[in-house]
Amino acid sequence: MSSPASAARKAGLAITVAVVSLIGMPSSALADTGPPTAEIVVQDGILEPVPTPVTINATDDTAIATVDLYAGTRLIGRLTEPPYTFSFQPAVQDIFGQTLIAIVADTAGYQTTVLKRVLITNFKAQRLNARTRYFRSPRAPFRVQTSGRLVRPAALPVQYGCTSGIIVDYSWEGGSTSTRAQLNQRDCSFRTGSIYLPKRGRVSVKVSYLGDHEIAGITRTHRIRIR
Repeated sequence: MSSPASAARKAGLAITVAVVSLIGMPSSALADTGPPTAEIVVQDGILEPVPTPVTINATDDTAIATVDLYAGTRLIGRLTEPPYTFSFQPAVQDIFGQTLIAIVADTAGYQTTVLKRVLITNFKAQRLNARTRYFRSPRAPFRVQTSGRLVRPAALPVQYGCTSGIIVDYSWEGGSTSTRAQLNQRDCSFRTGSIYLPKRGRVSVKVSYLGDHEIAGITRTHRIRIR
């Protein structure tokens, strides 16, 4: 025959299970002492806008159900099994700074949200193509012209970038000059106007894309010889 105290404990347990059933909380929640703990781990420093691993270190006294990672309001992905490592590809709206948000839920229904601010550089161009031609003449001044194309970063949508200009610097023994050209926004090509150089010989040509919000600046140098 059970004691009055034992009977009371059994009755209390039955009432608790009934209440849990009514509110839809899993019975495993009875053993859960609180929400999970979580930490966002990503490389230190300024990130380049390339696929970057982001790991969520998540623990709980029962079990982790889901781990969601957001960049601002954009869902990067959801994982239900460890390791909780995502590939984060920064987009145009992430340039210079974005907040990573991890939402971790356990099997008892508790949630934890953690945030981490990351700094992101603008995209790097694949390359800057340029060539310089000169128009033969029996005497100085000699007319030259530089043309080329900026090749956009592969991850950057075509509607972005190519909004800045090109500076072309010509230098030779004893002198220098420069000119500017605007990129064609459709294909990122450019062509300078005619520049007249005063003497024959080797000419160093430095072509510089100034950079804009989406694409970082880039420079390339080549040489020509005026005969």
